[in-house]
Amino acid sequence: MITKVDGVRVHGGDELVIKIRAHRPGDPLALTVLRDGRERTLELVLGSANGS
Repeated sequence: MITKVDGVRVHGGDELVIKIRAHRPGDPLALTVLRDGRERTLELVLGSANGS
């Protein structure tokens, strides 16, 4: 489950989509996920909707 975007707590799926769409393809992004009871932050670079 994704709990934070760039260190800011996400409270639902709609909010997650809004926070991600506020970034552009090529932007770095930090997602914090909760898995097996532990939080972990993953660094990634956004791609585009068409895969390029």
